[in-house]
Amino acid sequence: MTPLHPSHVGSPIRGWFVDGDPVRLLSESAPFRVLAAKCADINGLRYWRLRTRGADGQTATFTLRQSDDGGWVLSDVGDA
Repeated sequence: MTPLHPSHVGSPIRGWFVDGDPVRLLSESAPFRVLAAKCADINGLRYWRLRTRGADGQTATFTLRQSDDGGWVLSDVGDA
């Protein structure tokens, strides 16, 4: 958890994708715009490393993991 938002590892994350790439995400109630994204498949799981900018202008890096139900959960978060 960082001071940017209240999420913790394992929290569900809501993401919006365009042409298969993430463009925005919502962590708890805090919206973030994706500035850069990198995808990886590790041991059959899909991960995204996202560099984002919050509504307050601060940047953060999120690592998302695809959950069993097809959604996304927070795997790691830090300052950008």
